[in-house]
Amino acid sequence: MTVPGIVRALEQAESYRETASAASADLSLSLVDGLDAPVIAGLIERRRAAGGPGAGLVIAPTGRRAESLGPALDAVLPGEQVLHFPAWETLPHERLSPT
Repeated sequence: MTVPGIVRALEQAESYRETASAASADLSLSLVDGLDAPVIAGLIERRRAAGGPGAGLVIAPTGRRAESLGPALDAVLPGEQVLHFPAWETLPHERLSPT
């Protein structure tokens, strides 16, 4: 399914429409696994259509979740650049510099 198809399907839900109306501003969302990539893609597309930047910063709770979210975003945002910034492998109290 393409991004416009995803957006049309998502706009059937009232909760998505309420969230999308705030897409022109910075927002913080907590999304269900599996639904996060399509919702993020829809919000980015809506922001771009409104003349805003077609970019976003997505922060995942774990490295494993970030590693699975990247390919999911690649799939629903074809032709867009999705960058992954891996987590530091050190704890804050350790006296090591992260690579």
